[in-house]
Amino acid sequence: MSGPQAWSEQLAREGRVVFRLSFWRTLKILLLVFGVWFLTLGIFVAAVVDGAIGMAVLGGIGLIVWTPLAVVMHLDQLTSGSPRLYVDTLGVHMARWRRLDIPWGQIRGVTHFAPNRLLSNPVVHTTPEFFVGYQQSLGSVLRVVTGIGGALAGAGFYATPCLKGDTWEIADWLDAQVAERTGRDESRA
Repeated sequence: MSGPQAWSEQLAREGRVVFRLSFWRTLKILLLVFGVWFLTLGIFVAAVVDGAIGMAVLGGIGLIVWTPLAVVMHLDQLTSGSPRLYVDTLGVHMARWRRLDIPWGQIRGVTHFAPNRLLSNPVVHTTPEFFVGYQQSLGSVLRVVTGIGGALAGAGFYATPCLKGDTWEIADWLDAQVAERTGRDESRA
């Protein structure tokens, strides 16, 4: 059994709730991300070989934008150990190349980001100070990727879209946990 009630019971009983990856969602995301990357690379290479300057520039821009935003971000989320997302009495924890441990007091709320049916993920919004502190601890490429994601999410960290279960339910449950543990009202961040 899974869902908000089961997660609350597990957190009360065991002090920890682990959200695991869905193999099929992970496979779909990786195929999408790398498929678009290879397609963009192909356009760039073909344009350079054919001498089509405009297409080469467009393909190059696509590679420059797509590589850090999609490829690096998803590799960071999917190759950084297990569990990818878990919640305990201290806060919310996400596996990253540099582990992300967010204390309850630093979380302003949890929302949901779903640009399409495949990419659907909870977003943990933190205080600006926490976000900047974490971002400054990263290497330059991850700092840029985190900065772009944070700018889009308002000092937020995206959980991987590859989680098992309904990511809307996960986001709502996490937000309710934040409200309960920080004493804020039920309104979103």
